[in-house]
Amino acid sequence: MSSPESSRAIWHVDRPVRRPAADRFLLQGWVAANGPVERIEPVTGEFVSFAWLDRPDLVPPPHGARWARGFQALATREVVQTGILRCRVAGGGPELAWTFGEAVDAARKARKLAAVRSQLTRVEPVRATPDFLSYLPAGTLLEEPERTSGFNYPPVVDALIARHPNGWILDCGAGDRPAYFDNVVNLEIAAYPSTDVAADAENLPFRDACFDGIVTLAVLEHVPRPWLVARELMRVLKPGGTLIADVPFLQPVHAYPNHYYNMTSEGLQSLFREWGEIVSAEVPHYGRPIYTLSWFLQRYADGLPPEVRERFLRMSVSDLLAPADRQAAADYVAALPPAVNTELASVTSIVVRKR
Repeated sequence: MSSPESSRAIWHVDRPVRRPAADRFLLQGWVAANGPVERIEPVTGEFVSFAWLDRPDLVPPPHGARWARGFQALATREVVQTGILRCRVAGGGPELAWTFGEAVDAARKARKLAAVRSQLTRVEPVRATPDFLSYLPAGTLLEEPERTSGFNYPPVVDALIARHPNGWILDCGAGDRPAYFDNVVNLEIAAYPSTDVAADAENLPFRDACFDGIVTLAVLEHVPRPWLVARELMRVLKPGGTLIADVPFLQPVHAYPNHYYNMTSEGLQSLFREWGEIVSAEVPHYGRPIYTLSWFLQRYADGLPPEVRERFLRMSVSDLLAPADRQAAADYVAALPPAVNTELASVTSIVVRKR
């Protein structure tokens, strides 16, 4: 029997916005009712963790309810069945159902994965789901990262994809692509809705020379041994095929989940020169110096205490161009916390003791 408090319970799921493909994913939203709700529980699967959150936007509670709270749960893949998440209000009450939209049509995804499996792969997947083929070690838990990278392709990549409508393009480290192409294999170590293959980029599960083109954008800085990834990418690229790669040079630390290397243009070229001709080396429109200036200054300001931030934001460019050693004692230098100093460091240093 439903309790009076929960008999009018309603909810909204803010995240994820599409049916999740990961083994574990973060679920966020809110619940409103006539009175306090102790907990919500999934009908299938489980919440690894669950917590109520304060939500100022729920004051006053929506839809005429007398109580409302935000929630956050770490959920397992099994809580969503046929695209629907069903939960119960603990202690009695109505079943709450939320239908997720699909990122990709299920039949379209199935056709693509079948083609990838039969035409491109040299080994059988360790695990196959309706969303992806996993070549990661057995038992690997695929989670959707809390920080997600997902951008549309620049025109040069769109052109590469369009040149090979009947061929195959590999997107190595695809992230969560908003545009999904039938001839692009989205490879990741995380299970996004757009992920086709989960694999380690140092050991790609594809036959030699099977891709007409390869794209790896803002990826090589996040792998511990980019020279090995470069070797694998060139192994699976057809002779005469095109590879498009970009990496940051002057960017703050941004971990997805790790950030190992920034590179000069010469450094990036050196990874691939052994196997191919460098056709062009340039700064893309989204990598121009103004992006460096804006990003660094914004993150610098964000890292300061409020009262110091206000003074910093009133400084002129000429103030900041004063010799750095003359600014070293200023409050906007001393007040930066260690994490921000690491994120924006000009130099990093380590001391190593040999084992």
